[in-house]
Parts: sequence; structure tokens; C-alpha cells
Amino acid sequence: MTTNLPNRIDRLEALAETTLLAIQHQQTQINDLRTGIDDLRASITDVVGMVGTLAEQQNDMQQEITGLRLESRRILDYLLNQRGEGGSNP
Repeated sequence: MTTNLPNRIDRLEALAETTLLAIQHQQTQINDLRTGIDDLRASITDVVGMVGTLAEQQNDMQQEITGLRLESRRILDYLLNQRGEGGSNP
């Protein structure tokens, strides 16, 4: 039985080293995944900010379009009234 003890210790040592390497490899993978998650969160934050900016710009443009429509309608009404007052102007 004493002859098997050194062999068993060697196997346990090899198993411990293999387990340690596996744990280190998994820790590296976990760290890489955490970095990826952090990068993804930053990208999502950037995209949300861009969407907010685009929504504000769209709202501004819509208000400008509404203003241009009103101004165009006033000009058209003015021109039609001018034409109506002139009588025979085609």
C-alpha cells in the first residue's frame, strides 16, 4: 500500500493542477464576458442617447414644417385675396 501512495499523490497533484488551470481559464473567460457586457451597456447607452436626439430633431422639424404650412397658407390666402380684389387679373 505504501508503493501506491506516491502514485496516488502524483495523480492528486496532477488533478489539482488541471483543476487550477481550468479555474484560471474560466476566470479569464468570465473577465472577458464582463468586459463585453460593459462594452454592450455603453453601446446601448449611446444608442439610447442618439434615439433621444433624433426624436428631438424630428419634433423640431415637424414644428418647422407646421410653421411653413401655416405661412404658405397665409401667403396663398393673401394672393387669392389680392387676385379677388383686382377683379380681372387672371
